[in-house]
Amino acid sequence: MFRRLAENTVDGAIHQICMGWRHMWEMLVAGRKVYGELKNLCVWNKANCTVHASLLGIPAISLPVLQEDGLPLGLQIASFVNGDAQAFAIAAAIKPLF
Repeated sequence: MFRRLAENTVDGAIHQICMGWRHMWEMLVAGRKVYGELKNLCVWNKANCTVHASLLGIPAISLPVLQEDGLPLGLQIASFVNGDAQAFAIAAAIKPLF
């Protein structure tokens, strides 16, 4: 998943990855193989990964894109305030890649 994200975004993009805390180590190992540097790690035990978007008042779309060892991996697209159409357009363009 990380490799596909890196290949389809501009250099310097920030990818927010939402996952369960039990898989933190696997995510760090996989991330280090693809990215030049990891910016930050924040673990928040919350089932809904769109809470931050709701608090900020921005549109967010979660897409189920891949599976790893039988577990689903999702990708979240977030946009700017009033950027709903942009978020939907980006999600529609990315979904066929997976």
